[in-house]
Amino acid sequence: MHFTLPTLAFMAATILPQVQANFDVYRTEWIYINRPAIVWQFFEAEPSNCDQVVNTPIWEDHGDVSGSKLGVRCKGSGCGAQPPPDNIDELEIHTSNNPLYHWTLYKNRGRSMIGLDGNAYGNCIVFPNGDYNCPVAGQVFRIEGRRKFRCLTRFTAPQLNSNARVANARGEVDAPPLLTLAEYIAAMEGTEGNRTAVPFTS
Repeated sequence: MHFTLPTLAFMAATILPQVQANFDVYRTEWIYINRPAIVWQFFEAEPSNCDQVVNTPIWEDHGDVSGSKLGVRCKGSGCGAQPPPDNIDELEIHTSNNPLYHWTLYKNRGRSMIGLDGNAYGNCIVFPNGDYNCPVAGQVFRIEGRRKFRCLTRFTAPQLNSNARVANARGEVDAPPLLTLAEYIAAMEGTEGNRTAVPFTS
C-alpha cells in the first residue's frame, strides 16, 4: 500500500501528539546582607550556571496578581523554600495581559494551567531538585533557587520572560525598571554587576 505525501502528513498530525514546550517554575530567594526577598523565575529547564540565573527576568511574589497586577501568587504550606512543592494548593502566574499569560494551578484540579476563561492551557507536575545557590558580587548577594514545577504547555519561558520589559514600559508593573537580578545588583552596587559564568555551589 502506498501513501501520498498529503496522506502521510494527515496521518502524522492525527497520530502524533501535539508538540509541547516545557517551562520550569522556580521560587528564587535573593539575600542582600541577610535580608531575603522572594521572587519567581521561569526557565526552559534547569539553568546551567549563575550567569543565566542573574540575567533571567524576575517576577515578584504578590498576594494579588489580578487585573493589571503582574507577578506570582502562591498559596499553601509548600510555598516556602524547603517544604515540598506538593503542599502548594494554588499557584497563580500572571506575566502579561497582551498577550494574556494568566493561569492558576490548583492542586485539587490536577495542577492544570487554568486560564481566566476556565480552559486548561497545559498541565504542571511537581518537579523538585535542580536547585541552585549563587554567590554574586563578592558574596554581598546570595541567590538561592528552588524548582517547584515543570509545566507542559505550548507556552515557553522565553515567551513569559520577553514580556517583562514591555509590560513595565506600559505601566503594568508597579515597580522600578529593574527586571533581572543582574540589573538590580548593578543598581545596588553602582556597577555593572557580576555577569560572568559562575558555577553553582552546594
